[in-house]
Parts: sequence; structure tokens; C-alpha cells
Amino acid sequence: IMLDLCRRIMNQPNEMSTWNTLDGVADQQSIDEAASRSIGFVAGALINLWVQRGLNDKACLPVDIEPFFTQLCDTQVDRFRHSRVLLSSQLTNLYRVDPQWTAQYLLPLFDWSRNAVEARSVWQGFLESARLHPPLLLILKPHLLATAHHYAELHERGEMFASFLTKVALDRVDGFI
Repeated sequence: IMLDLCRRIMNQPNEMSTWNTLDGVADQQSIDEAASRSIGFVAGALINLWVQRGLNDKACLPVDIEPFFTQLCDTQVDRFRHSRVLLSSQLTNLYRVDPQWTAQYLLPLFDWSRNAVEARSVWQGFLESARLHPPLLLILKPHLLATAHHYAELHERGEMFASFLTKVALDRVDGFI
């Protein structure tokens, strides 16, 4: 029933985008704000359902949840951006459980050169709960280093970014430095 409700909400006509822009770049959004939108409720419910089932490394996303997460990563649907903020806050868990899916659908969103609006949004979500996971860091490295050039665009999350980068340096992740 819950999955059917999620599907119905996702298929509703576009709600007005609440993303403010400054020179074409989305303004800062928080996890709380993203979660308060209808599509954020959907993403949060799906994430909670997934987590409640238990997370096992390399187990892959469940077949009933994976299509939802894939659809929410579609950058052609602007109103799904709130869900991408929430999914990016789960980047480490997603990568540990399903590295292939994460590399195909979520990690490209962290690339500033592809879409600065999306990159800024997902970096803000990720930085809310950033954790060190060496295999993920090695794949994320080019995007992480490029984010330093966008430090000012992260606003308050810029401090979180600096702290995270410091942790990466202090941990001396093999192959990173």
C-alpha cells in the first residue's frame, strides 16, 4: 500500500518548485526543507522502508524500492530535486549496499561540470551526514576536489565541507592523497 501511495504522489502533476536561484544556481536547501515537501515525504518514506529492512554490504537495493530511487534521480524532473537531497544524505549507505546503482544514478549528480544546480544540492545533502568510506571516497575524489572551487556556493555547508576534507586528509585514505 505504501509503495502504491508513493507511486501516486510521484505521478501527481508538478508542484511549484521551491528552489530559489541566484544566477541560475539553486539556493541552499536543507535536509529538513527537502523532507517537508511532498516528494521529500516520499523519498523519506522509501529510505526508511529500505533502512528498516536492514542494510547489508553489496546486497543491492530491493527490487521494489530500486525503481523509485532510480526515478527520483532523474534530473529531468526538477521537482524530484528535494528527493535527491535526501538520497544524497544516504550516499555512503547506498554505495555500501549497491555500489553499481549508486555509481550509475547518484554519483554523477555530484559532478559540478554536468549540472551545478544538481551538484550543489546533492553536496549539501551529503555534507549533512558525510562519512568516510574509502572505496566511495576514491570514486568521489574528482568531484570532491572540484567542490573546493565551489566552496562559496555551499554557504554554511562550506564549513562542513572543509571539516570533511580535513577528516579525509587526516585519515590518509590510500590512493586519495
